Amino acid sequence: MILSVTQVQGLFTQISPFKPKLFHIKNIPSGRLSRIIYLPTGQAVYLRSQLSQETYLGIVENSHFSEHWLGSIDFNLQKDRQGDVWLAGITNETSFPQLILEKIEQSPSLRLSLTHSTQQIYPSSLDFAFDLANQAVFVWLEKSSAQFSLQGYQTATATFWKINHPSLNSASFPRILIDQSNRIWVFWVGNLQGNDDIFVTCFDNGHWTPVKCLSEPNPYPDLFPQIKEGPDGQIWLVWSGYDGHDYEIFGRRFQAGKWSNTQKITDNSTADSAPFLLLIRNKPLIFWLQAKDTFSFLRASFWPKQSKINPVILFQSIHPFHKIQAALQDGQISLVLQGFKKNTLL
Repeated sequence: MILSVTQVQGLFTQISPFKPKLFHIKNIPSGRLSRIIYLPTGQAVYLRSQLSQETYLGIVENSHFSEHWLGSIDFNLQKDRQGDVWLAGITNETSFPQLILEKIEQSPSLRLSLTHSTQQIYPSSLDFAFDLANQAVFVWLEKSSAQFSLQGYQTATATFWKINHPSLNSASFPRILIDQSNRIWVFWVGNLQGNDDIFVTCFDNGHWTPVKCLSEPNPYPDLFPQIKEGPDGQIWLVWSGYDGHDYEIFGRRFQAGKWSNTQKITDNSTADSAPFLLLIRNKPLIFWLQAKDTFSFLRASFWPKQSKINPVILFQSIHPFHKIQAALQDGQISLVLQGFKKNTLL
């Protein structure tokens, strides 16, 4: 679903209520949704991929919505440092795999053969970001008979790199972030001691830093990491972790060369999951999904300065959701909620 909330309606203050302006409801076909991104024209775009890897480009402008077929590739979507929007995907992963990068509605600017790889490639795991020279850096999962590895490619130097770690005997949710110092951060969910946790490493000064587990000492599963860097260089991380009773939202931030202690952002008797993070004037705004009885709720709160928060319900539905994507531009936020059986556009 897509909700539009303007600054006048109070989204940017914790005192004023969240009052979303709802567009006309439109059902769209099921499928995995990418991140949503604003074009310079003010239109919002996202990708919808089916299990067959057929991918469609969705374009939203006010209450108008359309979809266009892109091809039989499981693309991902990202904006570069100049504001242009790019598609990236891995095609023909079983025979002659290629990494493809192209601007929306333009011919590919990169077709990179991956035939050197002897491992199974997971195209849907692909993530990418742009360095300070506006060159793309990619990361994706590959698997041998023994375990997963994180494979990467840096276009500026035309080099491949690989991350191997004991936590990668099981892996999901690889995420990449390139900060204001041009450091490459790679986050993932791994399993080191029979438990899912959030891990990170950073490429700095020509080498990878030691892998760090960010979700310890929680002895339960931790999933769905979301990362953002603020204008001041702080890196904010949120995820959903089980606390022995139900799933809650946790967070940490990287500042002055070190990670803060883990902060438990929610603490209640209902399941909180699938967080998404936006930064508004350097202030983190967290969205997440909450399941209660037969309803699914979209909740939101600014990052709490104290341990207790009073989140606002933005939307509720009888249909379950399991993923949030959001984008911010010119005082407007767009949200996409992905359902298990169908997606809905508001």
